[in-house]
Amino acid sequence: MAQALSTGCSSSSSPYSERGRPPKEICLDDVKYLLSLGISRTKVADILGVSRQTMYNRIKGSSNPEAFNRFSDLSDTELDSLISSIKETHPNDGEVMVAGHLLSRGGRLDEPTIHDKGEIITP
Repeated sequence: MAQALSTGCSSSSSPYSERGRPPKEICLDDVKYLLSLGISRTKVADILGVSRQTMYNRIKGSSNPEAFNRFSDLSDTELDSLISSIKETHPNDGEVMVAGHLLSRGGRLDEPTIHDKGEIITP
């Protein structure tokens, strides 16, 4: 599972004129890989030696910024089905525990989405 960060990566392009400090080059493949490991965006920026805002700007300027989304793209029916299967095996678990089970099954959801599903989680 250990993968070395890229050394010869096609870095993000940023407009650069000859004036001022040259832009810090970061490899968006490395950003995507580190985020997939569950590392926070702030920590990823630290690892790559850039500010968090620089990393956000490079992501926003990339050709596919949606690829850097931290959360899963589950439909409501998929999410309801997944929560129902978790509740069958763990009927007494609340929102926090269900969120943990979702995470262990590869579903990363933001807190409001999990909270909105509260009626399914706690009938």
